[in-house]
Amino acid sequence: WFLVGSFNGWTVADANYKMTLEDNWYVFKGFTLTDAAEVKFNAGGWDVNRGGVFTAVGEAIEAVQDAANLAVPAGTYDVYLNKAEDTLFFMEAGQTPAL
Repeated sequence: WFLVGSFNGWTVADANYKMTLEDNWYVFKGFTLTDAAEVKFNAGGWDVNRGGVFTAVGEAIEAVQDAANLAVPAGTYDVYLNKAEDTLFFMEAGQTPAL
């Protein structure tokens, strides 16, 4: 899985934004946005992608196929995607989702 969005010109499968698998989570630590950005997740192409509605840092987001881009404020996040449950989180750096 990859992060993709306005922050990287919507470049699909950008190795700089590849998530790593940790247990049941795809994780990207230290994701820094200097400006607010639109963000989605994809599996290396647009056929399999997830979007949703960003509400607040640390809040669970339902990850939905072909959903709207997430409007994420500037900041540094540890990003978590649980593909089995289609849930994602933008956490403060160093924090993990409370499961």
